[in-house]
Amino acid sequence: MDANERTIPKLGFSAQEVADAIGVARSFLYEMDKTGELGPQAAKLGNRRIWSAVEVHLWMLHGMPSRGRWVELWPSIRSTAQESIGIGLHGPGGWQSKGRPVSCGRRA
Repeated sequence: MDANERTIPKLGFSAQEVADAIGVARSFLYEMDKTGELGPQAAKLGNRRIWSAVEVHLWMLHGMPSRGRWVELWPSIRSTAQESIGIGLHGPGGWQSKGRPVSCGRRA
């Protein structure tokens, strides 16, 4: 790599990347998501689901709790992470602004 080139950090994970990160098959990941065993929720981007790479990482570091527990823990974890690394993180499955979903497309 050239000294002037920069690496852009990966901010979003596909289902396959989340499955690989936690060591399960993609089909099992979808089952975990459906049953609430997977704490972080995905954001829809077109017909794809994208998980926050930071949220998945922090979820794993905190013992991979079920979604119900993760929803309780995530606000304080997110606040601590924001303070320590200085970036904006959104709520579980949220990527929302003031309670409304953020849209990259046209308005309904």
